[in-house]
Order: sequence, then C-alpha cells, then structure tokens
Amino acid sequence: MLAQALTAATAVRDNRDRASALTGLAPYLPAEEQPAVLAQALTAATTDPSDYRCAWTLIQLAPQLPAYLQPAALDRALTAATAIPFDSDRAKALAVLASQLPADRQPAVLARALAAAAVREDSFGGEERAQTLTELAPHLAADLLSQALELTPKWNIETMRALLQRCRSLFPRDEDVAYVDLLRKTTNGIDRGVCFDLISAVAPTVAEIGGVRAVEECIHAVIDVHRWWP
Repeated sequence: MLAQALTAATAVRDNRDRASALTGLAPYLPAEEQPAVLAQALTAATTDPSDYRCAWTLIQLAPQLPAYLQPAALDRALTAATAIPFDSDRAKALAVLASQLPADRQPAVLARALAAAAVREDSFGGEERAQTLTELAPHLAADLLSQALELTPKWNIETMRALLQRCRSLFPRDEDVAYVDLLRKTTNGIDRGVCFDLISAVAPTVAEIGGVRAVEECIHAVIDVHRWWP
C-alpha cells in the first residue's frame, strides 16, 4: 500500500501538490526511504521560486528534512513567505516560520510579520486585523507585545487576551511585572463594558498573581475611573 501511495504521490503533476503529498507521506515510510522522498518534496516545492504559495509547503516540510537540508529550505520558505501579496497571510506565514528559524534570526522575521499585520486595513472595523494579531500572538517575542497591543482594536477581547496569555507564557511565575504592566496598558482608554469583560477573561491569572483581592481591586478601579471620567 505504501509503495502504491508513493507512486501516486510522485505522479502528481502540480509541483506544490506533489510536494504536499510527498511531505505528508514521508513519516509513514521506512526510515531509510524518508530522506530521498523528502528531498523530492523539497525539489517539487522549490521548482517555481516565484510561486509564493510554496511558502506553507516549505514551512511544513522543513522540520521533517535532514538537518543538512533544513537551512536551505528555511531560506527558500522565507523568500516565498515574504513574497505573499496578502498582508494577513504574509503575517501569519512569517510568524509561523520564525519559530523554526535560529534564535538570532527570529526577532527580525517576527517584526516583519507584525509590520504586515499593521498594514492590514479592512472594511469590518478592524476585525480582520484583530484576527491576524490573535493568530500572531502565540509567536511574538516579548518586545513586540506592546506594539501588537497598540494595533489591536479597543473592542477585541480575544486579541487582548491572546497577547496577555503570550506575555504570561514568556516570563517565570515570579516575574509578574511584565504581565501587570501589559494589562495596565490594555485597559487604558477602553470602554467600561469591554474593561469588565477583559478583567473577567483574565481573572484567573490576576488571582494567581495577587489573589482574589487583586481581581476585586481591578473591578473597583474601573468603576472609580469611569465615575470620574464617564
């Protein structure tokens, strides 16, 4: 059955589809056959370097390749991802790709991903940008979280919570200052109802940091601020 599947995958005419088929099949083949099949997949994925659609194929393929083939595959994936003409798609591809790159290359690629998200304008009140930022959040470095927050529509709880969750995951549990600072920035200038919804969403983390009393103080602070500046 595997031999037949390999024959069928190899016979796929479209280069990108053939690369995807070979990449998906490779893990099920005997170990000694996998490098050659993955090399075929890499060749198929990079046959047309101007085809930006190969970016995702290469991103999926690269982790499975032998170590000596990964750098070239990742470089090609970066070139293809950078060429994606749609801002939100380019942002997502760059963010996912960054996690596979060496640590010293990740910040620049993540910054490019965030810049692509910033370009994204739509006719739905920022909904598409918010969705893109939510998907980027788990990949962002700590120094990009505030920038991402500035791009977030002030009504979008999901994106705010995703950025706060990312912040929490990046720092040890005994280093709460970064999370508290980002939460303070998040609540600055947003509608009272949105503020309450956000506090409700992050209450478990706030309680973990400062106890139930901290959650109560957040709620009272929102009430006081909006009493003074309705």
